[in-house]
Amino acid sequence: MNLAEKQVQLTARLAALKHGQDRLASLVEQAKKLPALPPALRVEASLIPGCLAKLWFVPRCEVGLCTFVCDSNSLVVKAIAGLLCEFYSGHPPAEILAHPPEFLVPLGITQHLTPNRRNALGRIWERIRQFAGEHLTEAAPSPTSLCSLDDLLQVMNSDAAEELRLRVGSPPAVIFGGASHPIAGPPLTPERMERLLQSVSGTRQRRELRDQGAVQFVYRYRQVTDFVVCARMENGNVLIDIH
Repeated sequence: MNLAEKQVQLTARLAALKHGQDRLASLVEQAKKLPALPPALRVEASLIPGCLAKLWFVPRCEVGLCTFVCDSNSLVVKAIAGLLCEFYSGHPPAEILAHPPEFLVPLGITQHLTPNRRNALGRIWERIRQFAGEHLTEAAPSPTSLCSLDDLLQVMNSDAAEELRLRVGSPPAVIFGGASHPIAGPPLTPERMERLLQSVSGTRQRRELRDQGAVQFVYRYRQVTDFVVCARMENGNVLIDIH
């Protein structure tokens, strides 16, 4: 699973909770289950400076893939730092550098943190980014950064998801609670939009789109869930909204 796919799953899981405070509480509960770092790793050299709470961070890179673990004497700090460590672990440096954690902001988690805890979140990302940059030359399998339509429609099965927007020149975006959550990755190209359209439509729908400039139809996902697909032409490109 690449980071774009991970982001889709994480966003769906957290957005299913109504409020940002509930999402943070869920992360704290998850952090309670994380094992503590062994004493040999809870050393001065592993401490992240500039945090009021003690935050230990231990990175490593093997066969071109990064792994990150952390611990803290503050459960909230451990929760937010652990979220990033788990998210980025198991991925090559180049993919990590191309995927900053900006998608967390619309989820409303950071607004419920004290300034010091937001600072801890920023510092842990900076250390992850720095470590990935130092290991860019290490080879690793190169996963695709494109998220499949199947992954995106899986998010739409979440009760919190309202709409999937696909636009040429932008990455896919899922709408939760009226807010747009772009899926990090390369922007959609006209060619990829055509392939996405073909994956949910038949010849008749595509002909109607070309002839009339717009089409609306029902797509059955995995023979279980019906989605309404609205496609239209704009400046020669296909635009797709899925509800």
